[in-house]
Amino acid sequence: MRTPHEPRLARVAALVADPARSRMLAYLLSGEYASAGELAKTASVSASTASGHLAKLLDGGFVVCEARGRHRYFRLADAEVAHALEALALVAERGEHERAW
Repeated sequence: MRTPHEPRLARVAALVADPARSRMLAYLLSGEYASAGELAKTASVSASTASGHLAKLLDGGFVVCEARGRHRYFRLADAEVAHALEALALVAERGEHERAW
């Protein structure tokens, strides 16, 4: 049985859960624009695979795209996305810090 809040959260979590997309999003946390080629290298995927991932991130509202001539450049959509990713990173690292004690 589905709960009313599950679909949106699950959809957002699935976008971030993919390792290649996570690497792209982490790279974009710098606040700068990055080309699709740069993001493909960062994610260790082919250009066509990166294009598919970027389309999903655009559709999900995680990134925005700016066309400059033949090239497309991507950045995080807004500060809310950056804050959400930073918060998830803190939660993800929490176990590592606790084990170090």
